[in-house]
Amino acid sequence: MQAKLKSTVAALLVAGIGSIAFAGQASAQAVISGGASLPALLYQAEKTHFNQSAFRAYVSKSSGVGKTAFLTNNPAGFDYSTSVDKIVHWAGSDSALTAGELSTYNSGLGATNGRLVFIPSAGTSVNLPYRISGKTDLDLTTEQVCEIFTGAVTSWSQIPGSGSTGNIQVVYRNTSSGTTEIFTTFLNNACDEYGITVPVTSTFQNIFPGNTAPSNFTGVAGSGDVRNGVAGAFNTIGYLSPDYTQAATVASIDGLSPDAANVTAALEGLALPDGDATNPLSWIPAVTPIDGTYPIVGLTYILASQCYVNNGADVKAGLQQHYAVTPNGQADGLVQSHFFADLPDHWLEAIQLSFFDGDENGLQFNNPDYCGVGAIAGRGNNPNL
Repeated sequence: MQAKLKSTVAALLVAGIGSIAFAGQASAQAVISGGASLPALLYQAEKTHFNQSAFRAYVSKSSGVGKTAFLTNNPAGFDYSTSVDKIVHWAGSDSALTAGELSTYNSGLGATNGRLVFIPSAGTSVNLPYRISGKTDLDLTTEQVCEIFTGAVTSWSQIPGSGSTGNIQVVYRNTSSGTTEIFTTFLNNACDEYGITVPVTSTFQNIFPGNTAPSNFTGVAGSGDVRNGVAGAFNTIGYLSPDYTQAATVASIDGLSPDAANVTAALEGLALPDGDATNPLSWIPAVTPIDGTYPIVGLTYILASQCYVNNGADVKAGLQQHYAVTPNGQADGLVQSHFFADLPDHWLEAIQLSFFDGDENGLQFNNPDYCGVGAIAGRGNNPNL
């Protein structure tokens, strides 16, 4: 795969945001998107920054809602009336696509919609916002993080240096959440050393017996709800993407803070697809934290279709703006200004070449040699709605 990457970041700089004209022709209908709340503020800002007039505002829900809405082509999960709107153009998810989800899609909608696209969007940390009266420098050990978020300790008095003796109140996501999946991946990898077993899951309460969280845990739906839940009471702690913690106090882990530089370092070694590039699962790399950097890191993804009946040019142009590089960085600096990490250069090159320019794999959006050929009509209105 790497040998095929003839384009360079310099070429992307020449192309840049300024030369990527957003499709201005009349669209058959507005582009509908939504899903993961972790990157929601970023995608909403891109709509305004790039004047994406064909895009409706990205709807902030959860990764589970986003994947379901896209994989079933049903915008009801985004609170649209299906008597009027009958298509989902793309979705956001921090939860990785599974082999089972892909197989079901390919044997159903994929037979006529065409290939599914699932590609990294940006790097992210998962931060631990907290509110303890008078405490602004909480530093937790990895073991303490494991104990707090599994209910092994329930009082701040059990955490030396916490500055509180109150009961710990954990605020968590109770819907299928990619933020939760990134966080439980960390817990799964880190907590065994301390005799604590945590499964990887996108539904946080499922780490507990009977899928029921302890009484000192409060489940809420979205990232904004976690932010408000932590901010609204003392002795609280939760987990959130960096875009939602800028007004919060966040804990460090083993003396390491959740800054973008740590996420960037963790992403530099991401391996490019090494097998069948036409398999969307090939575009889901393992993210391994670098020793000596903040340990809770991951990726958020974009889920789209290669082919569309309508709005294909709009979708391609809008997504290309997200991946294009200018001197300010990815998406004209919006990725970094929302406290995420740009994808590394070799991944931006690979995505640009494969999905926008086109190479021998034929994965580019709206490829006329694939889209509209035979049974592949492209993604359009769901006839069952």
